Amino acid sequence: MKIGTFEVNVLHDGYFRLDGGAMFGVVPKVIWDRLEPSDDRNRIRLASNPTLVRTDEHIVLIDTGVGSKYDPKGIDIYEIEMPRG
Repeated sequence: MKIGTFEVNVLHDGYFRLDGGAMFGVVPKVIWDRLEPSDDRNRIRLASNPTLVRTDEHIVLIDTGVGSKYDPKGIDIYEIEMPRG
């Protein structure tokens, strides 16, 4: 999409899970769990969507995504789902 002279592209880098209580803070679980159900480890699924911005002079990557450096334990903890293709 174009925003003024900037070209902005939202990329998809898969999914991961984090603790729902940490994500929603003081909001009671009974409220947020209806909108974003948690798994048996109280984690909610989040998308990793880095953003690439191109200007006339620069290319800026905002957030690099999940990446591929996790060991099996990290993949299990965060239930990382990498995109296919």
